[in-house]
Amino acid sequence: MHRKQNSGGVATSAGSCSGTAFASGINESASSSLGPSTGTAMIFANGSFESNPLGGGHDVSLSSPAAATPHRHHAQNSEIGNNNQATGFSSTVVNVAPPSQPSALPPKVGSPSSSSTASGSGGAPLARTQKYTEMTAHKNLAAFDACGRQDGLLQSFQVSAERGVDSAAVFMRRHTYGANILPPVDRQTFFDFVKEALEDKTMLILIGAAVVSLILGMTTPDPRTGEVDRSTGWIEGFAILVSIVIVTVVSSLNNYQKQEQFTELMAEGNKLRAVTVRRDGVWIDVADEDVVVGDVVLLQLGMQLSFDAILLENSNDGGEGGLVCDEMNITGERGEVHKSLSDDPFIISGTSVVEGGDGAVGLVVAVGEQSFAGAISMAVRDGKKNTPLQEQLEEMADTIGKFGLAAAIFTFAALFLKELYVMLFLGGKFYAMKLFDNITTAVAIVVVAVPEGLPLSVTISLAYSMRRMLTDGNLVRHLAACETMGGATVVCSDKTGTITEPNMMLTSLFLEGKTVSSSNFAIADPLLLSNSGCSPASIQLLLDSVALTCGSKRWTGCAAHQQGNKTSEALSVIAAASQKLSPQSSTPYDATLTLSQLPKNAFRRFAFSSQRKQSSIIVRGSGGEKLLHYVCGAAEMVLQQCNMYVGANGQRSPLTADVRRQHENVILDFTRQRGLRTLCLAFSEKTATGFSNVGGTPLADFPTHAPTDVLTLIGIVGLEEPVRPDVAEAVRSCRRAGMQVMMLTGDNLSTAVNIAQRCGMLVTDGTASSSAVTLDGPTFRSLSDDDLLNDVLPNLVILARATPLDKQRLVTLLKRNPAAVVAVTGDGTNDAPALKAADVGFSMNSGSDVAKRASDIVLLNDNFAGMVKAAMWGRNVRDNIRKFLQFQLTVNVAACIVAFFGAVMNNQNMSPLKPVQLLWLNLIMDTLAALALATELPCERVLLSRSPEPKDAPIINRYMWINVTFQSTFQLFVQVVLLAVAHRTFSVEYFSIEHLTIVFNVFVLLQVFNFFNARILSADGAVLDNLANSQTLLRIVLCIAVSQVVMVEYGGKFMGTTPLSLAQWVYCIVVGSSSLLVGWWTRWLIAAV
Repeated sequence: MHRKQNSGGVATSAGSCSGTAFASGINESASSSLGPSTGTAMIFANGSFESNPLGGGHDVSLSSPAAATPHRHHAQNSEIGNNNQATGFSSTVVNVAPPSQPSALPPKVGSPSSSSTASGSGGAPLARTQKYTEMTAHKNLAAFDACGRQDGLLQSFQVSAERGVDSAAVFMRRHTYGANILPPVDRQTFFDFVKEALEDKTMLILIGAAVVSLILGMTTPDPRTGEVDRSTGWIEGFAILVSIVIVTVVSSLNNYQKQEQFTELMAEGNKLRAVTVRRDGVWIDVADEDVVVGDVVLLQLGMQLSFDAILLENSNDGGEGGLVCDEMNITGERGEVHKSLSDDPFIISGTSVVEGGDGAVGLVVAVGEQSFAGAISMAVRDGKKNTPLQEQLEEMADTIGKFGLAAAIFTFAALFLKELYVMLFLGGKFYAMKLFDNITTAVAIVVVAVPEGLPLSVTISLAYSMRRMLTDGNLVRHLAACETMGGATVVCSDKTGTITEPNMMLTSLFLEGKTVSSSNFAIADPLLLSNSGCSPASIQLLLDSVALTCGSKRWTGCAAHQQGNKTSEALSVIAAASQKLSPQSSTPYDATLTLSQLPKNAFRRFAFSSQRKQSSIIVRGSGGEKLLHYVCGAAEMVLQQCNMYVGANGQRSPLTADVRRQHENVILDFTRQRGLRTLCLAFSEKTATGFSNVGGTPLADFPTHAPTDVLTLIGIVGLEEPVRPDVAEAVRSCRRAGMQVMMLTGDNLSTAVNIAQRCGMLVTDGTASSSAVTLDGPTFRSLSDDDLLNDVLPNLVILARATPLDKQRLVTLLKRNPAAVVAVTGDGTNDAPALKAADVGFSMNSGSDVAKRASDIVLLNDNFAGMVKAAMWGRNVRDNIRKFLQFQLTVNVAACIVAFFGAVMNNQNMSPLKPVQLLWLNLIMDTLAALALATELPCERVLLSRSPEPKDAPIINRYMWINVTFQSTFQLFVQVVLLAVAHRTFSVEYFSIEHLTIVFNVFVLLQVFNFFNARILSADGAVLDNLANSQTLLRIVLCIAVSQVVMVEYGGKFMGTTPLSLAQWVYCIVVGSSSLLVGWWTRWLIAAV
């Protein structure tokens, strides 16, 4: 083979190309030098691309298989094309012009020589896939020709298109060429979290101060006694260190667990659907990660491709109905590329199949890290991004931390100035130990004041909510969607499979002017059609039409299960009710024209189009002179194309006005009265030159675009879609929650109205809504944006016959309202733009990979009720964060001010709260409070009984500010009073250990009881509301209470406490529980005002 010059200015000369025997493991290495040229070559090597300028005689190495000894394919392997012999690969000289695609390439990695290194001895298989990835990514036809095109690649990987990969070779191929999965992102270990916690500056200062305190306690006099006591001097410093260890370990363990949960959940969210591959000559479904190099794969509509491949078969090569891929992620430009076996057979990973796909087959040439998308993913990996709520809370944490730092500085300054005054004017002694105690106290205040638990609470709440949402059928792919869905104001849902049951049932059929009905054709009498009075010819035509228009690569026969879309599955059961064409027939119906029995060159399919609302197929007649065009699509649209119909005895008759009106009435009866999805089956028959394409040019063979010829109506079918039993209640919940519900469907308007009435979408307060607006697609498209915004959208309930572009336009218009938060469902590839445009995109689990990747949440059960559950959990996340924030702000304010006032109120110049006690408070208010308050289960009655909050609603609302102010003021008042008079009440020494133990104990108990106040976020709430769903909180509160008893009774010098009497305990509990009364009084006051 020799090519002088191609259109891109690529001069090539090449021999034939093939690989060595797959199992032989023979190393392959060769190079081809690039001649002088201008531009840049992107070289893929060692899992990444390199940029190398072309010009000035630069040589760029392309790895290629070396000449190998020719060998014979054994008999047990299928023939590969017309050649079953793998020949050697001769060297290739390619002069590459500056590439125009793709634009989205990874940055330069390594040196220009790495490509040749990769192709050296021992690296031949990976070097080969790297070369093919480069060829595919750049759509390099010269390199494709050099490799022998499709046949050469099949030989290179030792597979045949008819047989595919042998199952026994899958493991070896995965080991040789790599698995179709990327290595997991490096995760932090538990010790990484510990190290991260200990690297905090305030924690390091606290550790240093504790060590100095430990040393000084062993070497300097105690300020209280004036003597060195080595037996007890070490306790306080050691206690601080132990407290630091406990706080660090608990928080690190919590962070580590949440990371593991997120990793597991996100792995679920990134899974793609099964891929259909040919193994041992049989089509089977395998997991996406089980695809190996050399696999022959079925390229289906909606696939998100995770591998590089070369097109082997295409049902309508380069024309309408052929394979079309969206390469926007690769080229950076919007546009759909029609694939061709000769001009553009390159299937690039990261792209998606948006049209056609029926009959398209590809050969996998690279997977995992070696693929184009895999290399880019590895090159641009970065860390996890915070959600908007996490960012908002981190800013708030910084602000609160600054307040705490100021409190710590004031506290230390007050203590130091008092100490200095005593030394200078009262003749007191200087104690280094006391100075470092004051420093330690100040640092501990900073540790308490910095609310590192705020971002942690979001993490905990999101992880917990995502886990629980998974049980409700919602797989969250993007964390921010949890928060955003809580503010949803408009919910736009598909009908089929979301509001209705996923499986449609064929229940009605209109043929030869007769209506045939059954509760379910799948279980109907095998003679149902033949006993209906319809002629065998009409039944034969009907069954052939269904078999052809609903067929696919996976069609396994008329009476067998149809593995395709839901409509095809429902239609295919007609065969069950028509096993005989007539009662007198002795043989069952045999669909001799099913796709599996047609030669490749005998038909051309045009896949379903959301614009045409129909699918069709052109079949060459047995004589070869006629082309039969079968159509299945939207009833009213197909009926408009018909001027004939199949009447009595299967005779074609004119579709007069009366007959047309009869069929229109049947459609109305099926849709409006029964709520059935209606389809028309039709056909036309012409000579091979009788069809015209869109431009009207006569075609000698199959047209490249779906014909728009006049049709003959065969019959009308009605498919029943039962409404899901929980949808009606879910719609009512949306209404109570202030969310507008819209149904977007491609179905007939009458059918949509019937379904909407059955699920309560057209009902307001038990009566039919007079303001509800229902539109069909053509009317929607005819209205201006202003008309829609002002007159339609506020009351729109149904948009029927909607195309994906209609859905995208609707979302865009809804989002013009600054207060709107729009949630949209979608399942098709063409729904991806609308899903991306929405604030929250929901994809169906049964939908395409493209839709899933474009969405934020996957509805695992394809159920509308899942959207309502997502809204409830989104509101619950925000509420739980507010509960924690309300609790923490109260503790922060009270602890900082108590430490300051306590320091200036005593003659001993000491803070009433010891550093180790402050660290215990920090553990309560951060980690334990986050676990307790951020994991409360939602109360549907409360959460879905209020309107959505505006986007810019502050995280701390009016009620919270009032509650925090009253509670912190009360706690501060109690602490100051206790510091001033508690020693007199119990006849103990002022600022003695017993006195300070009472102060510390009351302060902790105030927080224990305040947990229950913090759960309430409105004036009409009560302490016992939803308490049954707060089991985690109750357990943590009990744990804190028990720990507090142990610390007071047995903490001793370690905690700076002493055991209390029963009367003192009762006193502390009564005073602590008074925070409940303050909370009730605050709520009463807010409600009254």
